Amino acid sequence: METQILHFEDPTPTTAPGAGVRAHWYRPVRRRDIPRAVVVLPIQGGDYEVSRHFADAFAGAGFDVLRFERRAEWLDPQAEIESVGALIPAYVRDIRLGIAKWRELLADAHGATIDVGLFGVSMGAMMGTLILAEEPDIRRAVLCIGGGNLADILVDGRDKELDAWRAIVTERVGGAAAFRERVGEVVGPTDVLDAAPRVGAERIHFVAARFDRVVPWVASVRLWTALGRPKRTVLPCGHYSAAVFVPWIRRAAIRWLS
Repeated sequence: METQILHFEDPTPTTAPGAGVRAHWYRPVRRRDIPRAVVVLPIQGGDYEVSRHFADAFAGAGFDVLRFERRAEWLDPQAEIESVGALIPAYVRDIRLGIAKWRELLADAHGATIDVGLFGVSMGAMMGTLILAEEPDIRRAVLCIGGGNLADILVDGRDKELDAWRAIVTERVGGAAAFRERVGEVVGPTDVLDAAPRVGAERIHFVAARFDRVVPWVASVRLWTALGRPKRTVLPCGHYSAAVFVPWIRRAAIRWLS
């Protein structure tokens, strides 16, 4: 399997952290009889272990894959809370630009236009919702353990890194009430629940974790409902214990995106 690094720069000035976004194009050794491609989006933090795993799996199944990195860290305790609000539209714009340019490269490589799908886990599922709302030509998508709205998840989700970020920012802005208000103000304009009705339920396989504390169950249900109640699989696990079901998710995603 051959991989190629692509960098998509900011097309216009932005106040968001980072400078464009980097992606990895995985070219399969053996392509499918009917060529397919899939965009893989990263989770909120970490070293890309999750997205690399699924990118490898898709490429091994014959897909061309474009695995995106993060434009910048989502939860940087040293940055002002406004950076999260600025990062969302900039990152979505960068990914859409990357997909458009990748489509051209795919057409050159295959000699024809091929279908593109999308796969996202957690933050990747939420950013994927925003992208799908603007990209009707993405044929199908698998959205795993995502939810809405993002402001409520940042306030109510329970996770070691999220808890630490929230504690620092809450003290900086003057308490829990002020934190909740500021998060709503900076994230609200790009709420995934507003975008979800434009996605099209027929394109989505939604995978939820019933005992998730990072993306609370109520947030998962809200996003699924806003998407039009698409095909859904509910796993009997939490956010991180969903790792037990990775082999099943991998097989189901390959089937759905084929």
